[in-house]
Amino acid sequence: MRHQTDALRETGHEDPARRADREGTTLSLLMADADDFKAFNDGPRDHHIGDQVLQAVGHRLMAAIRVTDAAGRRGGDEFMVLLVGAGDPTTAVRHARRIHRALVAPYSTDAGEK
Repeated sequence: MRHQTDALRETGHEDPARRADREGTTLSLLMADADDFKAFNDGPRDHHIGDQVLQAVGHRLMAAIRVTDAAGRRGGDEFMVLLVGAGDPTTAVRHARRIHRALVAPYSTDAGEK
């Protein structure tokens, strides 16, 4: 299994932890999981709808983060975001809330809106 920083390096992104250390800035870690994902993935259409939801979550996540941040799927229905230079905890929480708003809106799939 590849390490997350290997995937970042392959896309031309610098390891967020090294960048934060080099710049002397903060690094905040956000973790999220898709509530009730099992209902999508184990339903009558099997993994097809679950795959659509995971792809949509990934697209929304990437659209919601800043260019200085990094995000990825940890596995299953779990995602991680590294906020580089978010500063104090209040600012990190503000970013987390913005990302959360992007992720909780209804999703459209072949099974309809969820």
